[in-house]
Amino acid sequence: MVFIGDSANGSSQPTVGSALIQLALHPIHSFLGNWNWKAALFSVLNRGTIFLILMVKRGTVEISVALIVEATFSVAASGVYGAFTQAMCFTRPRWLARFIVGFFLPAVMLGLDYLAHYYTGMQHMRLSLVLTGLLSVLSSLFSFYVMEHGALLVGSAGAPLVRDLKRMPVLIAKFVVAGPRCMWNYVAGSARRKGLEIAA
Repeated sequence: MVFIGDSANGSSQPTVGSALIQLALHPIHSFLGNWNWKAALFSVLNRGTIFLILMVKRGTVEISVALIVEATFSVAASGVYGAFTQAMCFTRPRWLARFIVGFFLPAVMLGLDYLAHYYTGMQHMRLSLVLTGLLSVLSSLFSFYVMEHGALLVGSAGAPLVRDLKRMPVLIAKFVVAGPRCMWNYVAGSARRKGLEIAA
């Protein structure tokens, strides 16, 4: 099994492939036993707020149905998604884990979310779903980032939610800066390599 606490403490990190195999072989323990209630809580607050704002002009019944569907889907899916993210955040190669968590799975989840709303008759929600899809990508990358730094974890590796919340302002600031810093390092590295090629 993938031991998040051991990986976080510096022992050998599992590969993405081995983590996926363990998740597939032990789905009940991986996704139900490690169901991430912290991720589910934040997802319901974020996604529910977006749907409420975007659908405020519609009827009360229609808003209620959409919010119930969205909240139910978010609670179930986000807890499982958080468990998956926690299992992947200490694997290698890190770029592959980030791609799976931050882009591949949000696309799958968006498709399932659309089917859930389509089945209940809410067929004119393209803008809402696009915005929540973009939010899913951003929140997935953020969850991956903060879990790498020991926050929003559950189980033996987790800390009390209050402690996680106290760390959030600093982690949010670091996350916001991480993107531009990564791009700057890439551009600077490319310019440096080109300069070396010209000099050679």
